[in-house]
Amino acid sequence: MNAIDLEEASSPAGVRQVVPSNSAHCSHLDVEFGHEVNPSATKSRHSSASELWDEETRTSGTNRVIRTRVVALFMLLLSLRNTTRSQEIPFPHNAVVCERCHSVPAKFGSSSVTVRRVGEISRGHFIAGAEGGIRHSRGESSENGRLDRLIGQRASLNLLGDGYIEAIDGRDLERNAQEQHQASQGIGGIAVQAPVFEARGSAIVRGQGRFGWKSQHSSLMSSCADSLRNELGVRNRLNPDEYPTHASGESPTPFDTPNPRTRKTELDRLVEEIRHTAPPPRDENLAGTEAARAGEKVFDGIGCAICHVPTYKTLPPATLINGGTYKVPRFLGNKVIHPYSDFLLHDVGTGDGIPQAAKPEFLDQSTANKFRTPPLWGLRFRATHLMHDGDTSSPERLERGSLSGRKQRKERYP
Repeated sequence: MNAIDLEEASSPAGVRQVVPSNSAHCSHLDVEFGHEVNPSATKSRHSSASELWDEETRTSGTNRVIRTRVVALFMLLLSLRNTTRSQEIPFPHNAVVCERCHSVPAKFGSSSVTVRRVGEISRGHFIAGAEGGIRHSRGESSENGRLDRLIGQRASLNLLGDGYIEAIDGRDLERNAQEQHQASQGIGGIAVQAPVFEARGSAIVRGQGRFGWKSQHSSLMSSCADSLRNELGVRNRLNPDEYPTHASGESPTPFDTPNPRTRKTELDRLVEEIRHTAPPPRDENLAGTEAARAGEKVFDGIGCAICHVPTYKTLPPATLINGGTYKVPRFLGNKVIHPYSDFLLHDVGTGDGIPQAAKPEFLDQSTANKFRTPPLWGLRFRATHLMHDGDTSSPERLERGSLSGRKQRKERYP
């Protein structure tokens, strides 16, 4: 069983197949938002210093040679100082390119990189730390919140194939929750209604949550807008507010504006690119072995498929979703996919007490120890950084933990 059924869409038109790459270059952010040093400018400064140094061969006199060398050395040191300063980014962020956290097996995949969530408990409620509870690795908020009592890790999730997940009918996810509760096996996931920030109108539109460790987003546009601001340090039309930790006297932090020629923002291009990715490919040779087929029977037999739901069919093409802002395209519609997740929140006994939401005002304290069932497609590419904190180092350890957690859940939810 492939991630997308061969008879349905093994390589649908418009979908970019996964090609593992060692490239660490992001196609948009580095230039448009000035996050990296301009190599040609740096080279030009260094060349000027070298030319001045060589001038000694065209001049005479010891004093003139010494003076020329001193000036050349000063220019070289100044250019290096300017280069270092241009690399310092004061606003809160964790990376300047997508591939810093999403690179395995290719751009928009997963990785072992984790992000810290921080805060403290007050009168039984979680109070998020600076920047909505994100401890950025770089920038101003990395120096704040040193008194945070609660710190948790969130592993970088796979984004490949998320366009198909977005096209799953939300009613199918609600049905997952209903069937689990009706089965009376002690397993009952929670369906999350998440805000759709791109939806028009004054009223808050909600959809079935499916993205993020807490299913805190129902659309790729809302999810990417969150990541653009809170991971890459770029404010945008869905998250326009200035960072609370940003010094008022400093220049404004970067804001995502439309390209004058294409009229598209970086957010638009990022979402479009992710929607065109195929899910991580399955190793068909390994999947065809007798051991793999036996393992699939065990997977179903012991109840793993209750939460890791194997199969869905996406909505028909032209179906309006996300509050009417997005029409399911032909290359994503009516496709049978196999993500192996119910996209519900479960308490499996590994919670860290930190709830998470699309924005602080939507924080739900009841999700503090619950996590979304992670899709298993592409598991072979992240076999050393599993679970929400990336701290489980092998599928064997994960399996033992899941079986133990399943027993605990049955005792907790009779």
